[in-house]
Amino acid sequence: MLTIIRAALEAGFLYAPVAMALFLSFSILNIADMTTDGAFVLGSAVSAMMCLSGHPVLALPAGMLAAAAAGEHDMDVEAVVDGVEKALVCTYQAISGAGRTFETWPEMIDNVIPYIGGEEEKSEQEPMKLWGHIEGDKIVNATEPNITAQCLRVPVSDGHMAACFVSFKGEKPSLEQIKADWAAFSGRAQELKLPSAPRQFLHYFEEADRPQTKLDRMLEGGMAVSIGRLRPDTQYDYKFVCLSHNTLRGAAGGAVLLAELLCAEGYITRK
Repeated sequence: MLTIIRAALEAGFLYAPVAMALFLSFSILNIADMTTDGAFVLGSAVSAMMCLSGHPVLALPAGMLAAAAAGEHDMDVEAVVDGVEKALVCTYQAISGAGRTFETWPEMIDNVIPYIGGEEEKSEQEPMKLWGHIEGDKIVNATEPNITAQCLRVPVSDGHMAACFVSFKGEKPSLEQIKADWAAFSGRAQELKLPSAPRQFLHYFEEADRPQTKLDRMLEGGMAVSIGRLRPDTQYDYKFVCLSHNTLRGAAGGAVLLAELLCAEGYITRK
């Protein structure tokens, strides 16, 4: 009994700050912030690596600093959306995104729920934060491109799929140019050949019935993004479908990859 009580207290003290952070972002600041869950996992990964490096005493403060840095990091991704005027996305999200399995959520078998609390707001607002800039100690959101989202929970164990529609400012690129840009895309993780980094981050499938969740979610160990069905649209310039593994590329794996990047760039060193 004493062991159970001690374990409960440890878990409570561990997750209480996470619960408070989510409460602040959703209830007080009225935004759906992805920083909390990502920073939590990143801090855990950095702490684990510090222990493996022989510095258990520094594990906790290093993890806290890494998580704090993740919340303050301003990404320079203007080139990613340069020229995009507006976008529409409809996501079909796996039940693991809610921390559930079919055993614990039997109601999801043969069922679709057309609502995920806070997810549509997050999908529309969080990119504006990432594409914004820092002024003093505050993040100033970008004002474009305009994004509208609809999010559904579907009976899939792992893997989030999105149907995307996009329009460009001025002259739109050709289909061939978009595919070439996707194929040529490479980030710092690929340059450094980090252990968890996919060799090819974006994979485009020419087949009309790809990507498929069951076939493609584990592409490159679940760390790559699959894209397909790029074609002209009657209301937007183009439309396409993409797929990623939400618990690998999107959560724990992404945090481990970021920890590897911090080590490779010299922010975390072996003493």
